Amino acid sequence: MKASTLLVLALVCISGNATLSTSMTKSQHMKALAQINAHPLGEAIFAQVSIHMSAGQDYLAEVVDMIDGLIGELNDQQAAADAVHAQARATCDRLLPEYANNRDYNTQQADNCDQTVADTRVLLADAEEQLTATLAELDSVNARIEAGQAQRDMEHAAWSDLDAEHESGVTACQDAINLVASLSRGALFIQLQGRVKAVTKRLSEMTHLNDKFTAYAPLVNSFAQIASSSNNPELLAQITSLLTTLKNQIAATRAADAGWEDRKAAAWAKELADLTAQRDALTDRRNSLQAQITNYNTIISDNLQKSEMHRAEAVKFQYLLEEQTRWCNAEQAAYDEATANRNEELNILGQVRDYIAQRMGLAEEFIMAQLSL
Repeated sequence: MKASTLLVLALVCISGNATLSTSMTKSQHMKALAQINAHPLGEAIFAQVSIHMSAGQDYLAEVVDMIDGLIGELNDQQAAADAVHAQARATCDRLLPEYANNRDYNTQQADNCDQTVADTRVLLADAEEQLTATLAELDSVNARIEAGQAQRDMEHAAWSDLDAEHESGVTACQDAINLVASLSRGALFIQLQGRVKAVTKRLSEMTHLNDKFTAYAPLVNSFAQIASSSNNPELLAQITSLLTTLKNQIAATRAADAGWEDRKAAAWAKELADLTAQRDALTDRRNSLQAQITNYNTIISDNLQKSEMHRAEAVKFQYLLEEQTRWCNAEQAAYDEATANRNEELNILGQVRDYIAQRMGLAEEFIMAQLSL
């Protein structure tokens, strides 16, 4: 309430009191004066009037001026209080919604972070499950590659050893054919005895050929007689035939084995390419899932920290809101109480001024009656 409003109210009270007093009886006036005197301010003014009356002084102008001065002071106090209160209300009107909005904002942000954590944990669990399955698949593929390569190496080593034996057998047969051809052309056995002995030894040591080639056993038996039959053309021709047959059998078997080796090598190369592609794809998937898991854990950690921070901010702004609300309510209550007290005092002053200025006789009679008590 502004000071000008209080002044108007004071004047209205004076005018109203003057209007009402014209219709009041003396008894009613005395009762009204008693009520005024019951107020500390009214009692103080009547005491001041009493002093002037006892001294026989003319007090009207002085007391009226004093009352008008008090009214002015009350109006000034109210104006100052109104200004302070306006600033307080402006502060409250600004801070209360600001604190409430900040509290609600941080609460919502914390809820969003918590939801993000919950959603991301679902994604994390799925990614971890996928990673476990991917690692199992990758281990399986790597095991297949390792086992397949070991099998291929073993097969190739076995083929290489056998191919070397076959090559040695073909060479031995060819050497024997050449030796028999020399004997057939008239070379003396004594001249070729060393070569015959060496070829005989090589052929007799190649016992593995006996299991595969039918010409081996007859050849060895026949070749053992070459020393005593070097001049026998029929025996030499028989030995040459057996050597050629064995050589051709070994060569055919060697070619078949080489074809088998080529097919096995090609099949493994294709299978290895497929397994390698699977391994590379699984490795890429593993790396991607591991990156996702790292990212999900980072998101969860960041949002847990953010949620904690926003919860703390929400609590802080809730505390500030409660404290500011208490302060604003207390300030409003103090302002309302002080304003009500000033209005009451203005009403008392208005009534006292009316009685002194317009009903002095009644006022003095009441004061004298109080002095006689």
